[in-house]
Amino acid sequence: MLVCPLDQLDGEKHVLLSSLDETIVEKGQEFNLGIHKYEGDNYIPKGHKYVRDFEAEIVARTTFRVGSIQRSNF
Repeated sequence: MLVCPLDQLDGEKHVLLSSLDETIVEKGQEFNLGIHKYEGDNYIPKGHKYVRDFEAEIVARTTFRVGSIQRSNF
């Protein structure tokens, strides 16, 4: 999270997020749907393994499946 003034808007301070990752909790277990690449080939968390479909038209849509839960985000 970063707080900084944005001259393009109004010169006031704004809170900026570099990412916002979703987590599904099923039967007490957490499944992180995000993915970030770090130095080398290190990907954490490994949310890509739950992706079942991806569409990119005007707004991107990703469908995840974790156990009995299927979730789409826009």
